[in-house]
Amino acid sequence: MNETNNLDRAQSVSTKASTCAGDQKKSVLPCESTLYLSFFFDGFGRNLIADTQENNLSNVARLFFAHPDDNQKPNNDSTTVRRRFYISGLATEFDATLGGGAELTGAGLDGAVSKAMDSAIKSPEDTAKNTPLDAVKDVLTGKKWWEALLNNLKVGNIITSALKAAAPAALDIFATTRDNEIIATFLKTGVDTRLEAAFKVFEDTLESAKAKTGVPVKRVAVSIFGFDFGASLARAFIHKLFEECDPGTTTLKGVKLEVIFAGLFDSVDRSGESSIVMEYLIPFVNTVDDGECLAGPVKSALHLVAAHECQDARRSRLIGTGTSTPKWEERLVPGTSYDVGGGLKKKDVAHSSELHLASLHEMYQAAYRAGVPLLSLNELHEADRTTAEYFVLNDHINGTSAIGASKDYMSKAGNQKVSAESFLAHRRLYIQRLRVLWELYRQQHKAYDDEEERLQRPILGKQGSIARALGMGSESDAQAAKRDQSLKQTQQGKAALRAELAWLEDVDREAWRLKTSFPSAPIKALLDEWYSPEPKVLSFEVEDLLEFYLNDQFMIQQIPHGTGAPIPKYFRVREFDIPSLNKTKGMAPDYLEQIMRKPSTESSTPST
Repeated sequence: MNETNNLDRAQSVSTKASTCAGDQKKSVLPCESTLYLSFFFDGFGRNLIADTQENNLSNVARLFFAHPDDNQKPNNDSTTVRRRFYISGLATEFDATLGGGAELTGAGLDGAVSKAMDSAIKSPEDTAKNTPLDAVKDVLTGKKWWEALLNNLKVGNIITSALKAAAPAALDIFATTRDNEIIATFLKTGVDTRLEAAFKVFEDTLESAKAKTGVPVKRVAVSIFGFDFGASLARAFIHKLFEECDPGTTTLKGVKLEVIFAGLFDSVDRSGESSIVMEYLIPFVNTVDDGECLAGPVKSALHLVAAHECQDARRSRLIGTGTSTPKWEERLVPGTSYDVGGGLKKKDVAHSSELHLASLHEMYQAAYRAGVPLLSLNELHEADRTTAEYFVLNDHINGTSAIGASKDYMSKAGNQKVSAESFLAHRRLYIQRLRVLWELYRQQHKAYDDEEERLQRPILGKQGSIARALGMGSESDAQAAKRDQSLKQTQQGKAALRAELAWLEDVDREAWRLKTSFPSAPIKALLDEWYSPEPKVLSFEVEDLLEFYLNDQFMIQQIPHGTGAPIPKYFRVREFDIPSLNKTKGMAPDYLEQIMRKPSTESSTPST
């Protein structure tokens, strides 16, 4: 009994001491503050306002919405100032205020969000099974709020549930430059404009914070996010920040500069492989100068690379990870570039456009752990339901969302490390799936052909049309009608099959064309998969992701049709560029600093 009383007394004293300490701490003015600045460089052709209205926001835009900004909602903590800035993608209208104008803060954005939400309302049959009671049940059972799982991608007959019609060729990813492909491909216009505007906003925000009376700013903590060419812009901006520091230091305008996190979705810096001939003939730059390796002082980084990208215009640009940068992570994730960075419309895909949300959730939590001033996902859900909707997954296969499907796929496929071998391994699985579909398509098509030939009425003979017209046929009117009906059904089935899977004939023609040329070793490996005597059976995890979540057909339709030899669309392995350490600007990574750094946020994880 005495032990119990002593324990209660000790706990009471501890509680009072903590309370007093907290009160005492609050009564003392802090001696310095931290300015948190986050910059969001969107992908090529991406614009937050337009994409909000069309309900196809990229992951960069979703992260921008989720990031707090003290100009929008005051911060009660006098030791921190939080600001966010959005930079639209190349080839889109540029907002010089970087998200500080009326378009992103006032009625313009509210209207865009309302329109997007209205367009996302489900049909009665979709919502009938998802009542408020279901939501309550989800909370009681511990289900994550973002796993809404409204739309079941039913697994049925492999033919009927295969990828349906590809996105119309008229739908161009680079909508604003559709009528001038040369500009879209070669002229990386707008790079300097965006970098200079971002740095000007950085300077102005820092000076404004320093000029305010109160707690002096001693540290500026910067986080950078980017998608495809925007990721390269983000890297270039990081280098620019450190270039402006005092020589040999990370002090900028009297304040300690820290880049606490760089979050990149499928970094791209060029529209094709470098060519000495092209560089000589074309008097303009084909690349975005990202400064080569990621700047050494960056404390933490995550680069998610699309394992299934098939466009030459999206060569992967690595950040230069190695043993000296254990806090930098770079790895492959399933999907095309748009399956990683987002931006596809629901109408442009056969099944689901939500694979990018797996990368979004992973990036959000990595940024949170690195110290970016984000709310935990549960806190975000409570504080801002509208923004939280951008993180919700509605599609699923037997209860598995895109997040689960991505994890399941990688558990079977492996090869997360970015390398030529890993890209080839993922492409092998892709071709193996097409090979299975091709075999099923051929068999079904042959069955329709045979049945159609059997039911066709010959002109001559006892059952021919001439004999029947002369009243000499052996087939009754009822039998003839039944035959005609069966023939019609067979032809309709064949037409439906071709409408759904005739594109596989293009795959076979491409394989034959490459086989009869001089294919490279990686392409030959893919051709071996296609011409394998027995199609390989894939695991359900691999099959499901490639069938329902991978949106390769949309990207393939964007590959230009040249006047020369057809450009390979299916039998290709993604190429990548490794930055040169010798050419990298600024300071090299500090291995000891990365190893020894243990910020208070490092061990914390977002609430789930």
